[in-house]
Amino acid sequence: HEVHVEGETSGCHASFNWEQFEDSLAIHFNSTSTSEHDIISYHWNFGDGHEGEGPHPNHTYSEPGTYLVCLIITDNTGCVSDVCHEVTVQGETSGCHASFIWEQLPGTLQIHFNSTSTSEHDIISYHWNFGDGHEGDGASPYHTYENPGTYLVCLIITDNTGCVSDVCHEVTVGEPECTASFTFEVENGTVFFNNNSTGGTQHTTWLWQFGDGNTSTEENPQHEYNQSGMYTVCLFMTDTTNECEDHFCVTLVFELGFEPLHFDEFPQGAQAASNAASGFTDGPVIIRYTNPASDIILIDYTLDKASTVRVELYDLTGFRLVSDYTGTQPTGKQQHTLDASNLHPGLYILSVTTGSERKTMAVTISK
Repeated sequence: HEVHVEGETSGCHASFNWEQFEDSLAIHFNSTSTSEHDIISYHWNFGDGHEGEGPHPNHTYSEPGTYLVCLIITDNTGCVSDVCHEVTVQGETSGCHASFIWEQLPGTLQIHFNSTSTSEHDIISYHWNFGDGHEGDGASPYHTYENPGTYLVCLIITDNTGCVSDVCHEVTVGEPECTASFTFEVENGTVFFNNNSTGGTQHTTWLWQFGDGNTSTEENPQHEYNQSGMYTVCLFMTDTTNECEDHFCVTLVFELGFEPLHFDEFPQGAQAASNAASGFTDGPVIIRYTNPASDIILIDYTLDKASTVRVELYDLTGFRLVSDYTGTQPTGKQQHTLDASNLHPGLYILSVTTGSERKTMAVTISK
């Protein structure tokens, strides 16, 4: 073989690869040359007495064989570089034909190569050159690259009659991709998080931010919130092996069990907005209402006797935002609709006053 050694400070570098068209003696040549400046000339010697120009020529040989093909490049600063390779042109009726396909495993720099070579006889040898200084064998090897990039991968096969065939392809190894994702379920006041991320490896680390100041590094954590509200939960995944990072956030509405607030515990300022004659009865009264709610809060309640009803909504500072007063309502089941379309998402206090009884409850507005 002719081996060309470039100067260490050369500003241009000639290189190329090639591929034979199926069932023909035509070769497609592809310059992969580089230069710090514009390359203005590509001159090819195809090794059979013919020459060519351009970065991507096709050339058809008159007969199979091994040819010494050379490329000379020149850039606009006058830098010249050349390179030569032995190119084997297989006969159209060759008894064996090397070919392969490949795919990158998600979230990694690992490539799965799969030989699709054919022969009229048994293939007894598969020799791979992965283009990064490593080699392998077998029909379907896996190879992990240290860095993303484009590599010239070559396969040489030999069958039991001595037929030899080779093929080379440029294989691009992309940046590894990973996707952070999760779902959650709430059971008895505890939120269970299910990590559904893809592209992670055994070296992936996890960081959960629960939106209340607490964090976790478990893969599938569980968490308990101290109060109702809206929390933005984020999952961050990091893998230093394949340099993959991603994150995913979800806003969840957490609702504690129903706990009526006594009148004396109502936020400061709210008492002045209520009927001074209203009191609180310790016996719980079941009031059904949509929680969390969006644009409308639907409230169901039951009256033991005819009474007027006042429905109020306060923010957490005690400021009254909505006040609806009804005339006298008959006994039995009643329903009231409260407009919340102009409210921002968050936690509010709902107050329902019926006659001499008042109940206050927490309600979450979620848009």
